[in-house]
Amino acid sequence: MSNYILFGAGKNIRNYIYIIRAMGDEVSLILDNSVEKQRIKIEGIDIQSPLNFDDHNERIMITCLAFDEVRVELYKLGLKEREMQIADYLKSKGALNEEEYNTIDSCKKTCVVLDLYSRERWGGAEKWNFSIFSKLKSVAAPLDMLLLKSEYVYLDKRDDSIRTIPKENSIPAIIDNLKQWEQIVFFNSFHSDIFFALLLMKICQRKRVRIITVVYNDYGDLYKQCMLYEPFIDHYLCVSKMIAHTMINMYGIDKNKITCISQPIEIPWITSDQKPRKEKIQIGIASRLAKAQKRCELIPQLIELLEKKVKNYNLEIAGDGELYQFIKEYVDKNKLNNKVILRGKLSDAEMCLFWKKTDVYVNFSDFEGTSLAMLEAMSYMCVPVVTCVSGVIDYIEDKKSGFVHNKGDLKGITDSINYLMNNRLKMEQIGEEARKSVLKKCNEQNICETIMKLVR
Repeated sequence: MSNYILFGAGKNIRNYIYIIRAMGDEVSLILDNSVEKQRIKIEGIDIQSPLNFDDHNERIMITCLAFDEVRVELYKLGLKEREMQIADYLKSKGALNEEEYNTIDSCKKTCVVLDLYSRERWGGAEKWNFSIFSKLKSVAAPLDMLLLKSEYVYLDKRDDSIRTIPKENSIPAIIDNLKQWEQIVFFNSFHSDIFFALLLMKICQRKRVRIITVVYNDYGDLYKQCMLYEPFIDHYLCVSKMIAHTMINMYGIDKNKITCISQPIEIPWITSDQKPRKEKIQIGIASRLAKAQKRCELIPQLIELLEKKVKNYNLEIAGDGELYQFIKEYVDKNKLNNKVILRGKLSDAEMCLFWKKTDVYVNFSDFEGTSLAMLEAMSYMCVPVVTCVSGVIDYIEDKKSGFVHNKGDLKGITDSINYLMNNRLKMEQIGEEARKSVLKKCNEQNICETIMKLVR
């Protein structure tokens, strides 16, 4: 048995402790710069400052994603030669025969597992997993399909192939749920408990486990996770070409392990004569109302610009979040309730009606994967007026099937809306081109065929 020091008491720290103990080793100490965390214990293990700890010459395992910063800190403390990452530890324990354990034998019983275990909220990644799960169930026979979720994720339909895994002791519970299958194909989205459970099964139980990571967002920490666990990930599904380019050119991921895939969405049956057009231009925003990533604190600034330049508009906002009250107070204070309506969180059926009456979809996020809201809006012939984030250029040709602006360019976004307001025929033509783009690229059959090639 060996002892290790862990550096970083982040959200996955209990998973790391569990894995190390499952390998027959122990954690003697946790280092973290947070004074608050230094006052507690995790799994009975003390948390101390890296500036002042009892040193017993153990290897120091970096368990947070700020590994470059931690390396600099360890170098200054004279501990650089002792640092390692969790992936280094797993590789030293695994010694997997890739041919034997990463391939899938068509003669053996296989389970395809998808993940709704983010334990946070229902968003684009969760919707992607549930949509893929629903589609694959109809074409994956004779494979078993299993969707694992936490007790916090609510699904309307009861289904024996959906398993709820409680938060406490989740790794043992997940392993117990999956141990009956000889081999498993896992679509990983969150690097959460399920991911670590499958790593353990792959390394310790020598199960045939194929891990396919879905890179659903253009986000630095997500790229770091992909790079960190690359030796154990068999393939990556990238939801945009921009994400794939970043993976290959900035993070050194083998391009042969990467496949770009479009987002599957339900395409409505709608024609231009079924799209109601009103005198006022109808603008729609559908988003988690948050500052980080979504930049929804800019909505009042957008409204000010619309009031000055467009004037003849209605703005409806679908979604909830931390900024809901902030936006509502602005609307109430400025007596704009007749123009700006906050709808809150809407059901799928309500969103269909929302998009059907919307002329222009607006998104000014700082980063995305490929926005499902954007694709859904385009499928209803809404003209997308968006910032140039991941996924946009895959679907929108500027001024032909939408309008693409630099991040933060609210003036440009307002100018595009004003142009559409004054050129209604052009707005209808661009809306039709937007729908054609989605019809062509979000083909569910092609998406399922791509995924099944990775499964089989």
